[in-house]
Amino acid sequence: MALMSDPVLQSPEHPFIARVLVADGSEAQRSSLASMLRRISSKIKVIEASHGENVERVLFEHTIDLSFIDRRLPGFRRDALIGRCEGLVLVTDGLRPEWSQTAMLVGAYEVMLKPYNESRVEKLLSAFERLRRPTTVLLADRSRTARRMIREMLESTWLDVQIEETDTGATAIRALCAKCFDIAVVDADLDQGMGLESIPNFKTCNRPKVILISSEQHLTHAAAGMFGLSLLRKPFAPAALEAAIYGILKLWRPYLLNAQLRELSRPCAGAIA
Repeated sequence: MALMSDPVLQSPEHPFIARVLVADGSEAQRSSLASMLRRISSKIKVIEASHGENVERVLFEHTIDLSFIDRRLPGFRRDALIGRCEGLVLVTDGLRPEWSQTAMLVGAYEVMLKPYNESRVEKLLSAFERLRRPTTVLLADRSRTARRMIREMLESTWLDVQIEETDTGATAIRALCAKCFDIAVVDADLDQGMGLESIPNFKTCNRPKVILISSEQHLTHAAAGMFGLSLLRKPFAPAALEAAIYGILKLWRPYLLNAQLRELSRPCAGAIA
């Protein structure tokens, strides 16, 4: 089968996080985080806001890379943020039972507790910056339906993904040897169960980070680890795939994503079977 590619738009690489909004009704809290951000990088331009109306105006007038917005900000309207923040971090003094649902409703990247921890903020900035850079993904699965569902999962993450697909191991190996991919998502059942045996060839072709997906119970995480792989057991939900990506890219994982993983007590309707 021929390799199936997305049309790739020619555009410059995403810049580093250059402009950050800090919105908090407390001047002391705003100043504390603003100073922390400037210590982390002198290239970060911090814009401060003390009221929800100021936030809306800033988002309308400027391109903001990342926003730290206090949940109890005066005049804060959650609906005003939907679809308007490139990256939103909700800040709070304490977590309510419904905090993860609230964060997902407004499309937040993360929820952060006060007082701020500089190491945590730095790790968050580093992870978010990496996710905004283009990430090339080879998706190898014999099932067209599975490829479509995994593609939708990948496109729903914070990654800026460029995806190519195939349904055979031979085509996948040719693609990997011809081009550098950041990540390869490979079904162990590829080529009637030969997908796992093809992995050593995958790893020698430009050395992508490989996520192996499998429904076989005898295949353990330890066994996959011997091949230098991350194992994702079928069926899996979008949050599980996203967590696997954070793991193989060695990025700090947001607490919000951890909360989503805890809530996965049973396979969701969108899980890959």
